[in-house]
Amino acid sequence: MAELWTPGDAEFLLITKGAALSELRDAARASTISMVEDVSEKLVQGRTNVEELLRTLLYSSLYEMRRSSCLDVGRAHDALHR
Repeated sequence: MAELWTPGDAEFLLITKGAALSELRDAARASTISMVEDVSEKLVQGRTNVEELLRTLLYSSLYEMRRSSCLDVGRAHDALHR
Protein backbone atom coordinates (compact mmCIF):
# COMPACT_ATOMS: atom_id res chain seq x y z
CA MET A 1 0.00 0.00 0.00
CA ALA A 2 1.10 3.51 -0.68
CA GLU A 3 -0.38 6.95 -0.55
CA LEU A 4 0.14 9.31 -3.44
CA TRP A 5 -1.44 12.70 -3.96
CA THR A 6 -1.53 14.12 -7.44
CA PRO A 7 -2.63 17.76 -7.43
CA GLY A 8 -5.57 18.62 -9.64
CA ASP A 9 -6.34 21.95 -11.27
CA ALA A 10 -7.79 23.45 -8.09
CA GLU A 11 -4.73 22.45 -6.06
CA PHE A 12 -2.33 23.78 -8.74
CA LEU A 13 -4.17 27.09 -8.60
CA LEU A 14 -3.81 27.22 -4.82
CA ILE A 15 -0.10 26.38 -5.07
CA THR A 16 0.43 29.04 -7.73
CA LYS A 17 -1.27 31.74 -5.67
CA GLY A 18 0.75 30.78 -2.59
CA ALA A 19 -2.22 29.66 -0.51
CA ALA A 20 -1.76 28.60 3.08
CA LEU A 21 -0.87 24.96 3.68
CA SER A 22 -4.12 24.44 5.58
CA GLU A 23 -6.13 25.63 2.57
CA LEU A 24 -4.19 23.33 0.23
CA ARG A 25 -4.60 20.41 2.65
CA ASP A 26 -8.37 20.97 2.83
CA ALA A 27 -8.62 21.06 -0.97
CA ALA A 28 -6.56 17.89 -1.30
CA ARG A 29 -8.67 16.05 1.27
CA ALA A 30 -11.85 17.04 -0.53
CA SER A 31 -10.66 15.62 -3.85
CA THR A 32 -8.65 12.57 -2.77
CA ILE A 33 -9.51 9.17 -1.36
CA SER A 34 -7.49 8.88 1.83
CA MET A 35 -5.31 5.88 2.55
CA VAL A 36 -7.56 5.16 5.53
CA GLU A 37 -10.64 4.98 3.30
CA ASP A 38 -8.80 2.89 0.74
CA VAL A 39 -7.37 0.37 3.21
CA SER A 40 -10.72 0.12 5.01
CA GLU A 41 -12.43 -0.87 1.78
CA LYS A 42 -9.65 -3.33 0.90
CA LEU A 43 -9.93 -4.89 4.35
CA VAL A 44 -13.67 -5.34 3.94
CA GLN A 45 -13.15 -6.84 0.48
CA GLY A 46 -10.58 -9.26 1.85
CA ARG A 47 -7.81 -7.77 -0.32
CA THR A 48 -5.62 -6.99 2.71
CA ASN A 49 -5.46 -7.95 6.36
CA VAL A 50 -5.20 -6.28 9.74
CA GLU A 51 -1.47 -7.02 10.00
CA GLU A 52 -0.81 -5.18 6.72
CA LEU A 53 -3.02 -2.32 7.86
CA LEU A 54 -1.08 -1.95 11.13
CA ARG A 55 2.26 -2.30 9.34
CA THR A 56 1.63 0.36 6.71
CA LEU A 57 -0.58 3.02 8.24
CA LEU A 58 0.87 5.79 10.34
CA TYR A 59 -0.42 6.10 13.90
CA SER A 60 -2.19 9.32 12.93
CA SER A 61 -3.99 7.44 10.15
CA LEU A 62 -5.04 4.70 12.56
CA TYR A 63 -6.31 7.40 14.92
CA GLU A 64 -8.24 8.99 12.03
CA MET A 65 -9.69 5.59 11.14
CA ARG A 66 -10.86 5.02 14.69
CA ARG A 67 -12.18 8.58 15.10
CA SER A 68 -14.07 8.68 11.81
CA SER A 69 -15.41 5.14 12.17
CA CYS A 70 -14.98 4.77 8.41
CA LEU A 71 -14.23 1.11 9.00
CA ASP A 72 -17.39 -0.91 9.36
CA VAL A 73 -16.23 -3.34 12.03
CA GLY A 74 -18.98 -5.87 11.26
CA ARG A 75 -18.12 -5.99 7.56
CA ALA A 76 -14.41 -6.23 8.35
CA HIS A 77 -15.04 -9.09 10.76
CA ASP A 78 -17.05 -10.94 8.12
CA ALA A 79 -14.31 -10.39 5.53
CA LEU A 80 -11.64 -11.73 7.88
CA HIS A 81 -13.62 -14.88 8.65
CA ARG A 82 -14.60 -15.96 5.13
